[in-house]
Amino acid sequence: MLTVKKHNRIALFLAIIFMIMVLVPAVQAEQPPVLVGAEISNKGDVSITFDQAIVIPEGVHDQFTLNLDGSPATVTGVEKTNTVGKIKLVLDAKAKSGQTIFIDYVKSDDPALQLVSDGGIAVESFTYDSAADAPEDLTPPALTADSQDNQAGNP
Repeated sequence: MLTVKKHNRIALFLAIIFMIMVLVPAVQAEQPPVLVGAEISNKGDVSITFDQAIVIPEGVHDQFTLNLDGSPATVTGVEKTNTVGKIKLVLDAKAKSGQTIFIDYVKSDDPALQLVSDGGIAVESFTYDSAADAPEDLTPPALTADSQDNQAGNP
């Protein structure tokens, strides 16, 4: 049989566990969105992926500077995509697959013009360079035919 003292201890223990379960996700959710990567879409725009869903305010495109293969490109708009966390930079001249991408985003001082997560946390200024993220050259070595007649090789 539970005494009042044991009952109070159990209630306190359960209350502490409940508070931890509620507060830990809230603390984790308050992290600003982090850039995961960028790519050229099949329509010639540049897609940027974040680790959280993003809210796009009107006029945010002016905060982006974009270079394709080292040449400046003009961002005319920023749109949501069907993928959570992915946004699209609409370009005046379409990009081609394989071009290097350099993106510089400078967060506005005006909170109404900032990219933010669904939770309202602003995306911090960032720079992305696809050339820096490119994998090392994975070209296989060239093979040459063995033209010598030896016992343990070519018959």
